[in-house]
Amino acid sequence: MLSTGIQHNETLTNLHLANCSIGEEGTLAIAKVLGNKRNLLVLDLTNNKTMVAGCIAICKAIQHHSTLRELYLSNNFIGPDGARNVAKVLENTKYITEIWLSGNGIFPEGAQALGRALRDKRYLEVLALRKNDIGLEGLSELESVLQSSKTIRELDLGCNAIGDEGVRIVTSALKNKQK
Repeated sequence: MLSTGIQHNETLTNLHLANCSIGEEGTLAIAKVLGNKRNLLVLDLTNNKTMVAGCIAICKAIQHHSTLRELYLSNNFIGPDGARNVAKVLENTKYITEIWLSGNGIFPEGAQALGRALRDKRYLEVLALRKNDIGLEGLSELESVLQSSKTIRELDLGCNAIGDEGVRIVTSALKNKQK
């Protein structure tokens, strides 16, 4: 079983399991063994249908992994509750550089939680939140992140119904950060 292999590997720093059809049950099994992987730098569970429960279990397992740099959880149907749990992980992770959460239906509530958690993340380079229906309400908390981050190089907010006003907010935030 995969989780047994992960559990007994002492040197694992990057775990890439994108598109493996793990599902919620498999994600729960992986979460049980990730708690001891304190040197984890990259976790990629993209497109595995982890669902909310799987996301919450993963987040609890890695909540105190201060070494985590890249988190890929796109297309897993985590919803606002999953996003709030990801935010808790981000609050404890000083050097996070990439966050990929596209296609998860996090809605404004999830985006706001992420925005609050990301406010002081000076090393953030990539923020991908495509297709999450965050709207202007969700964008409100992300605005300060975009203004304060000096390192952001890739931003994906496509398909989020932010409209012309949202584009103005993002453009202004990114322009102001260059000053």
